This record gives sequence, structure tokens and C-alpha cells, in this order.
Amino acid sequence: MKAEGEQHAAVQRELDAANERFKEFERRDVQLREDLKHLKAKRRKLAERLQREGAKRTVCWLRRCLQRRGSTWLRGLLTPAGREGAQR
Repeated sequence: MKAEGEQHAAVQRELDAANERFKEFERRDVQLREDLKHLKAKRRKLAERLQREGAKRTVCWLRRCLQRRGSTWLRGLLTPAGREGAQR
């Protein structure tokens, strides 16, 4: 009878230890998921910003080319007729 009680206590201690390890794992899992969610949102915002900045820089570059060189080829690309010809 005493041996069964000792076995039960040992199993209970193992169960308690396993529960603590699982709680620790679960806390770490939640933290990592939140970090991942934050990083994905940050990456998305940076990608959107980069796209906006890239578009602005492209327009500025085209304007500078037009002002400096007066390129008829570049002007042709900026007109609707020129864009249709460039796509062909």
C-alpha cells in the first residue's frame, strides 16, 4: 500500500513537471507567434513604402531626363501613343 502511494507521488511529480514544461513552451510559442506577426506587418509596410518611394524616384528621374536632355524618345514613352508603341 505504501509502495503504491510512493509510485502515485512520483507519477504526480512527473506530471507536474511536464505541465510546467508545457506552460513554458506555450508561453514561448505565443511570444514567437506575436513576434512573427509583428515582423510580417513591418515587412509589408516597408515593402509598400519602398514601392511608393520607387515610383516617386522613377517619376523624378524621368522628369530630370526630360529637362536635361529633351529626349524625344523619352517624351514618346510618356505620351499615350508612345506607351502603346513601347508595349509592342
